[in-house]
Amino acid sequence: GAYPLSATLDSIGPLALSVAACAVADAVMAAEEVPPLHLPLPLAGLRVGIPRGVPFEDTESEVATAFERCLGQVERAGARVADLSIDDLLAEMRAATRRATIASMEGAEVHADWLATGASVPVDP
Repeated sequence: GAYPLSATLDSIGPLALSVAACAVADAVMAAEEVPPLHLPLPLAGLRVGIPRGVPFEDTESEVATAFERCLGQVERAGARVADLSIDDLLAEMRAATRRATIASMEGAEVHADWLATGASVPVDP
């Protein structure tokens, strides 16, 4: 079982060595037919957003070159690659979480009743 902590960050699901293995596990747990993962999925018409700016500031040149090469392969396969700026969003998130993390704020809401009792039960932050 799992106990909720952060509605926007909690994620329950399989952990595996590959995306394909996770897809199989997810289908089995949902009592759905296992998808035919050996078939390539078409990328035509898919839009892939790349968050340029702050997330790439400290990227090593070798990594950046390999990343751009992969993006070229994605485009040649039919997807449309679009550079996106998320710097303003990141700045807003930094400002919003200056005093506390999202997980701690949401966790305080989830546990508000228990916290209000003043009970001294050890909690692993």
